[in-house]
Amino acid sequence: MNLNTVQNIFKDLATKHKAIKTFYTGLASEFNTDFELTYPALVVDPVSITKSAREGFFVNNWNLVVEIIDILSDERTMDEVNTTLDSTQRILDQIISRFITDFNDTILTYDNESERADWTIQDNFTVLPLIDDEDKNHTGWQVSFTITEQVRFSTCCNDDVFDA
Repeated sequence: MNLNTVQNIFKDLATKHKAIKTFYTGLASEFNTDFELTYPALVVDPVSITKSAREGFFVNNWNLVVEIIDILSDERTMDEVNTTLDSTQRILDQIISRFITDFNDTILTYDNESERADWTIQDNFTVLPLIDDEDKNHTGWQVSFTITEQVRFSTCCNDDVFDA
């Protein structure tokens, strides 16, 4: 698995979800100003990969933050904030559920390369509301979780990238 695979999975989910209007990769607070953002938006921030090696395998732990955010009116009433938090939580649950059920242990093809998605997701999710006092234009939820995969060492396929 690589970053393009992770990004493309969530992009597919965002494209197929009837409520999501935009998919973005990176920090939501640092949107590219040339990028046209419409709401609700699915944002994926690949935080880090923790890599360990044991018994012929790399173990990759992909640490991700996934956000569902929606726009608020200028009035920003508490009822509107709560309604938006309710709807974005529902969308977030749907995205994570579909990610877990549809994309594990299946053959994925992106950029003309096929690979078996073989990972586990830690069952501890940290879900936080996004209520920002400085930017009163949007709110929603973010979830932090880790995807763990094992990748077998393979030195034979690396011969073309090393000098003899």
